Amino acid sequence: MADYKKGQKMSQKTEYARREFSLPDTESVIQDYRSYLRPFKPPGKLMVTQNYMLWFTHYSSSREMINFSKVKNIRLDSEGIFSSGIAVELESNPVPYFFSGFMHKMEAYNLLVYLWHHPVSYIRLDDIPDELPETTSNDVILSNDPDPSQTNAYLDLDARPPSATTSPRPASVAVAGGGFEQEQITEEVDLEASALARQRALEARQITQDTMEEISQQGEIIDDIEHDVERVHNQLDKSNRHLRGIESVHGTLANKVIPVRKSKEYGRIDRTIKVAEKNIVEVIYILNKLPSCDLVPATLHLATETLYILNESKTERTNEPVFRYDCIQQVVIRARPQHLDIRFESGKGSRLRLVTSYLQWVVSELHSRAPNTLIVFENNATMFDYKDPRIRLRSVTNRKGGSFGGGSKGSVDGVFMRPHEQDAFVEKAPDKVKAALEQQDQDLDDVADALADMKGMALAMGDTLDQQTAQIQKVNKRVAEANDRVEYSNVRMSNILV
Repeated sequence: MADYKKGQKMSQKTEYARREFSLPDTESVIQDYRSYLRPFKPPGKLMVTQNYMLWFTHYSSSREMINFSKVKNIRLDSEGIFSSGIAVELESNPVPYFFSGFMHKMEAYNLLVYLWHHPVSYIRLDDIPDELPETTSNDVILSNDPDPSQTNAYLDLDARPPSATTSPRPASVAVAGGGFEQEQITEEVDLEASALARQRALEARQITQDTMEEISQQGEIIDDIEHDVERVHNQLDKSNRHLRGIESVHGTLANKVIPVRKSKEYGRIDRTIKVAEKNIVEVIYILNKLPSCDLVPATLHLATETLYILNESKTERTNEPVFRYDCIQQVVIRARPQHLDIRFESGKGSRLRLVTSYLQWVVSELHSRAPNTLIVFENNATMFDYKDPRIRLRSVTNRKGGSFGGGSKGSVDGVFMRPHEQDAFVEKAPDKVKAALEQQDQDLDDVADALADMKGMALAMGDTLDQQTAQIQKVNKRVAEANDRVEYSNVRMSNILV
């Protein structure tokens, strides 16, 4: 019931924002904060949607609408001695917006910076139907609404609100949050660099493979040397028995009592170096929602068998434990946009709460790794497809140029593009350019695969060389012992002959 009320409350805020600021149905209020807009503005409220900062006050007609794609910088700043807040600088305006009076300033700052760096992205595939997906045993809508389909729909990212403060966009620009405009591409794609990089990467991988084979053969040679040394010790054991029987009657009696030690047969050991399977870890920038409900920048790591959260710089583990996918009980898409709960079995830890711009991609990835997990959409939560495996094959890129998923980055000349916009970009290119881009992508994929293979082989060779070093040290010790025994046997023989 509480979740239903939260969903209704967020729906009311979203309806107000769409009505007052002429926003399309694709925009929803993620969070809102009481704040002041300096200078000379009465108390108001800052609403944050997927692509906009919306400030308004009930004390006047003042309205401000800021598009994240037009932001130049967001920073913590102070104005005067006692006031501190968040400054938002725009590309087209030298005077920044200054918001202050927050009850949760750091949470607001982290959310604004995150949405600025990581625009919300949903992937629509050509064959995804316009209607909602059918619910199954693993696809649940939590709703007290008699017809949830009236309040949930796929996002149409091409819809854009009118903006009275921005000039028409130039051609060849992809804008976060909506449409993509692109003139016909006539420039040729240079394939020489990617082809040369591919050739050198493949040559380096072949050299690494040859080196690995030589190290394997080296291991077999060390085995042969070790076996020969042990055979020398076996011969010395027989020599010691004969000398003991010659030296005295007691030695002869001892030989009759002490059984003859059988020589050990040494078989061939397979020294082929085994390269461990690749443990591909997808890293997604998120906001980790703490038990105190504070939002902290972090990274979600999806490994082969586990998931865990590290800090934003990916150097330190947070207080959250490491979870196995088979311990996931539910994945809940919250009514508050971009919020996700990953709930685990009792006794395995409570849950992970996070905010992500890549909600569809994360849910699709979790569904593929834990297919029996229950996927739950709360009342008024945005519905999206997550079962199609092609979703995880699309690369997702942020405004800083980083990417994950798929094979190649979704950026052209430093301009951010969503995956579906990247497809539109390629579609408008001439056939020759399309073919060249596909070849370039394939070359870069081959380079990435070769580098990953070389890393795995290098780690395996390092472990093997450590093992061989320890084996050589053992052989050296046994050779020294054999030399001492031969010298002692020579002395005993000389005493017998005197």
